Amino acid sequence: MQYIPCGQVEQESEWNPKAHLHTSREDGYGLVQMTVTKNFNIFKSAVTMKPLRKWDWRKDPYNPENQLAFLVLQDKTSWNNVRKWMRDDAEGWKATLVSYNAGLGRVMKRRTYAIAKGIPHDRWTGGLDQAHTPGETTLLYGRPMWKAVNEYPALIFKKAEKYRK
Repeated sequence: MQYIPCGQVEQESEWNPKAHLHTSREDGYGLVQMTVTKNFNIFKSAVTMKPLRKWDWRKDPYNPENQLAFLVLQDKTSWNNVRKWMRDDAEGWKATLVSYNAGLGRVMKRRTYAIAKGIPHDRWTGGLDQAHTPGETTLLYGRPMWKAVNEYPALIFKKAEKYRK
């Protein structure tokens, strides 16, 4: 499903390498909207990845090659973590996308919650999408966080379809 990352880039930046999101909560940079908050800086994680170790992100945070390499590496890492729990590749990709957007911890918390509540935990749709934890009721951009988290994979799949061969 190599077309999925194309949908991610379209969703995150509409293919604008200089895209910048600035809110009171976060800043997002470039094609893949690498995020910096008061407590979190994805660039610091990115440069721990071997292919990105020489990236001077402080001087060149919008570097498209490094941004795209990060997206692929991050998706691969997430895929390797979540695929083993999911019933098929499509569901694995949905969980991978949530991991990219909201963090692997979010997927893991939902999986733990689903298991405890008897909700299917081997798929995103009809499973982990229904297992949002009480902590996800916080408003994010005017709606509950769980809703934004749940919408992300569907948005990406929809946008990615045009990149399928």
